[in-house]
Amino acid sequence: MNELLRKCNEILGLKEGASKEEIVGAFRSLYAEGTSDAGNGGIEQWEKLKEIAWAKDTLLAHLPKEALLTASGVHPETKAQGGALPHNPPVGGHTGEVSSRGVPWWLSSAAVMALAILLCVLFYVYKPALFKSRPAVAAKGTGVVQQAQAAADDGAARQGEPPSQGRESPQLFQEVKKAVVTVTFGNQLGSGFLVSPEGYMVTNCHVVNGVKGSARFSSDEVVDVNVIKIVPDKDFALLKAARGVAYPFLTLGDSDLCHEGDTVIAVGSPQGLPSTFTKGIVSALGRRFVDSAATFIQTDAAINNGNSGGPLINTAGQVIGINTLTMEKSVAQGLNFAIAINDVKGFIDDGEKLTESERSAQTSQIEFKLKQEEIKRDERERQMKERMAELQRENDRHFGEQVEAAKEHVAALQKRQALNQCLGEAASQYQAGWQEGCRRSLLPNNCMLPQVTVDRLKGAWLANQAECLKQYGE
Repeated sequence: MNELLRKCNEILGLKEGASKEEIVGAFRSLYAEGTSDAGNGGIEQWEKLKEIAWAKDTLLAHLPKEALLTASGVHPETKAQGGALPHNPPVGGHTGEVSSRGVPWWLSSAAVMALAILLCVLFYVYKPALFKSRPAVAAKGTGVVQQAQAAADDGAARQGEPPSQGRESPQLFQEVKKAVVTVTFGNQLGSGFLVSPEGYMVTNCHVVNGVKGSARFSSDEVVDVNVIKIVPDKDFALLKAARGVAYPFLTLGDSDLCHEGDTVIAVGSPQGLPSTFTKGIVSALGRRFVDSAATFIQTDAAINNGNSGGPLINTAGQVIGINTLTMEKSVAQGLNFAIAINDVKGFIDDGEKLTESERSAQTSQIEFKLKQEEIKRDERERQMKERMAELQRENDRHFGEQVEAAKEHVAALQKRQALNQCLGEAASQYQAGWQEGCRRSLLPNNCMLPQVTVDRLKGAWLANQAECLKQYGE
């Protein structure tokens, strides 16, 4: 086999001596596969199709005439006997005319090349119209961040540019803050975030102390809100704006897909400062606390008073938690907790499905639950105050005991010091008596006092010691 035929067989994936049917079949299969991917492959894919057509034409041109006739449906014996040709579809350039190569004109290399050029032109002319993104729509499940991303990608498509692969943090913050609100109920202030274009909002139950409140947006717009649902043991509350539609909202993520070390951002109004962002990581997952049925995500992203009810988001702008708890800074730093969003998704769906009449019917139940929670909070505060008072009394008693013990210790030291001083003075008097007696003696250098004098001095010394022990002894 010459090198040319070997190359053609290799292109079509055929063995040496392939029949016309095998050649045409291989060509049609490869051609159909190539044209289906032509929109993705560009010029290189069309060049491959041209090469397939050239290989097919070359192999057919080198086939014996008998092979061509047999492949066209005419048996050699029939031809030799002068029999009529069986009925077959036209295979030449015109009806009833047979090509010398035995293939349709539309499979020739020239026709394939012309078709490839035409398709290339159509592809590049109409590419923007074929592949552009649909405009972002404020529909459930597409949050404000994702809408902005879709709009950016749509604009890029119009310019023939690839979609963006990510968003810078400042852009992310600007989109997220549109859907985060400062929630106020009487003298209670917290945070919240919208979860639907109809104005449904999520916050903590402990932020709510009535069935009506208000929400302030980052634009300073204030809307009245009604409490739709509360779940005290999950510290969850669902609110709804009393008016308006097409609100910006955040997409709920999947908290089960979080991992320790993931970057997260806490958003809210700590100390009443709206649109505050703090960044950290997921420190731990699945934390639980006494008197709570919720599962918590632990993070070192700063959470302070006023952050309660705000969203904990991932770097894609999806909500994975509700900021809820923080450890006292005097006790520990960087221990903050958010309720896992998967714990409350079902409550959000249930609340959004309620009709207007069902909401009205539940108002009294919500008021009753809130009153119960208020009573529980008051009882907890009372118990806390009593506990704090008891701790204070215990501390005062312990401190008093320590003060008394210290006083007794000081008094004992002072008494011991006075005793030592008294005994020292008694010894000094005894020595002074000896010295005075020796000075008056006839032999001062070899003093020998009379026994009566010695007895008198020792008696005085012992008397003084007894007086010291009596006065300062233990």
